[in-house]
Amino acid sequence: NLKVEVLETNSKNNNLNSAMANQYIDSNFLSLFPIKDKDEFLSVESNIVNEVGFVLKPESFIKSIGGCGLKIILQGCYKKYLVMNLLLSLRGLDVICSSKKKDLSLISTKYFRRVLKAEQQKVNLNVTSIVNSNSINCVKTNITNNDLPLKLSVSVKDPMIPECLLNTLNFETVQSNNFNLGFDAFNDPTITNHDPMSPMLEVDLQKNVCITDKLRLLIIKHKVSHNFCNSLLQLLKSEGLDVPKDIRTLMKTPKLHDIVDISGGYYIHLGLRNMLLPILIKNNAQIYIKSHVLEIGINIDGLPVSKSSKSQIWPALISILNFKELKENVIPIGIFHGFQKPISIEEFLNPLIIDLLEVLDNGLTVNGLFFTVNISNVSCDSPAKAFLLNVKGHNAYFGCTLCIEEGTYLEHRMTYPGLDATLRTDESFRSKKDEDYHKGNSPLVCLPINIINTVVLDYMHNVCLGVVKKLVEFWVKGNKQFLKKFVNDYSALYGSQYISYNVHSLIHLPFYVLLHGPLDNFSCFRYENYLQEIKKSIKSIKYPLQEIFNRIVEKQKMYDTLPTQLHKIYPVLSNEIILSNPSPLFNINDKLFEKITLELTSTIINVLKEKDRYIMLTNNTLVMVQHIVEPKNEPLNLIVKQFISYSEFTNTPESSFKMGVYMVDTSKMSKLYRINLTDIKYKCFFIRLSDNLALISTLCHLET
Repeated sequence: NLKVEVLETNSKNNNLNSAMANQYIDSNFLSLFPIKDKDEFLSVESNIVNEVGFVLKPESFIKSIGGCGLKIILQGCYKKYLVMNLLLSLRGLDVICSSKKKDLSLISTKYFRRVLKAEQQKVNLNVTSIVNSNSINCVKTNITNNDLPLKLSVSVKDPMIPECLLNTLNFETVQSNNFNLGFDAFNDPTITNHDPMSPMLEVDLQKNVCITDKLRLLIIKHKVSHNFCNSLLQLLKSEGLDVPKDIRTLMKTPKLHDIVDISGGYYIHLGLRNMLLPILIKNNAQIYIKSHVLEIGINIDGLPVSKSSKSQIWPALISILNFKELKENVIPIGIFHGFQKPISIEEFLNPLIIDLLEVLDNGLTVNGLFFTVNISNVSCDSPAKAFLLNVKGHNAYFGCTLCIEEGTYLEHRMTYPGLDATLRTDESFRSKKDEDYHKGNSPLVCLPINIINTVVLDYMHNVCLGVVKKLVEFWVKGNKQFLKKFVNDYSALYGSQYISYNVHSLIHLPFYVLLHGPLDNFSCFRYENYLQEIKKSIKSIKYPLQEIFNRIVEKQKMYDTLPTQLHKIYPVLSNEIILSNPSPLFNINDKLFEKITLELTSTIINVLKEKDRYIMLTNNTLVMVQHIVEPKNEPLNLIVKQFISYSEFTNTPESSFKMGVYMVDTSKMSKLYRINLTDIKYKCFFIRLSDNLALISTLCHLET
């Protein structure tokens, strides 16, 4: 064999003149290096044995490489993969050592402290493993400096530690660090935990949440980079924590992506049942949705991935409209990515339509209870709505989705000045009666819905962003006649050319309010907010579809593995009141509380604060809350007094009762009686006018 160690020794010898050495190297010799495989290696070895003077050529070649390390020489003579194999083989034969250990008497103070710290961590891990073992009965012991297992593995010998190093050590600190982790589990009062994170960890430990789930929650919440997370995991692992090495293992990032090529780009389908059912089960939907009917909203919209390219994504989103206890209820079902919008609306929406038809027919079973599904509305901005319906856009002559008003092209704008055009119907849409309006078939005709009533006008785009902007509160509070008058006067005030699609749509808003309730019930705000969440999850524009899919699946898996008690359970009781005297109103096992936080709007009722103790019940009676009671084996209830006498605050131009404003006599109250939390309708605002008179106004946005 080629004795590389001999060549290395010769390379250190400077007896050969460099000029003489270089004369042995020629082009034929250089073509032999770097050695790529076994045959080339045997060829060089044969030349060394059979050709006189050939050995001088490798010596000269190695000398020209420079350096004297074995690894550097091998890198010059062999291909990279062969170098790694050679180094591993030499290490196994003890030709080279994996690390060099110094004698304790020869190391510096700084290095000695580092070695000592490493040994401390080993002791910590050993003690912790003993403490956590169920087969060993541990007894508290007094730990002294003499008991420390200070045996360092930096040398084969155990030399005397220099006195100058011993003087620099604080063994009290070593004692505390060694045994704090292990014996803290026994609640030893002599040991103090100074970790500032300990209160939060104790809370989480009570909820049976492991360190990996805490990290996953933290990463999802703050959207930190993968490089930072990998560095953090390495740091935690070096401290002895049982965490993965890579964030992809921690977050359970999927390795495979079921991506489908469609016209104009790529599509990935997450599945309606797959995404919806775990959320309903985890959040006990059978408790909060008493009708057992899921009212869902649908949204489709485009989102640019970056400003520097035409890369864009089109998510298909749904939300549960009658599950208001669920704060984040926008759920992605499918995502399209391309450099233009989907060419074929049928190809894009077919997977969603199939899923919708399946759940509409078969329903969902949540914790043993059957739920039916109903499509309440489809809310999109004007371009997306025209794309979804496969009709002319909002700038076309027949661009209104609710009526057949013909537009007028005026000063480079399409205007719609009419007020009383004939309304479209579901039947006319399905039969494509208006040929100037339809472009082709819409996938929505496959769904058992009234398309005209279900595909709504979105006030976020039409009103807030399209017409009134900062004056929205002033303009939309009027009735239908006011809106018609506003549109009619708009041309005189601002010019006929500005009666655009958005302005024209104002006259149709009351139609959808009567069908779907308040404007926020069918607005796009929740979907637009979720689109920003999707955009923030994209770290690189090279594979946006895969990245979005990974983040969604990671969040879903984290959500599935967390215990149910992590989600806040309402109602929340605060500040227990201890009764000094018995009362016939309470049982001996009843608990009283000062404050209760109700679900949905997090409404607070506080019996000690006048502003927070007045409510309206479902039978429209006004009451004052005196006590919040938690019986032992019964649901929570309130003990209240009812206002017996109340009157109108004003009757012009309308009765104040219609506005939820009442004048009450505080001196005329009923006896105390109990009510259930389900009897609460509104929280009320209380204003005292005199000793016996007060004003009570219902707060509609705090409907419970």
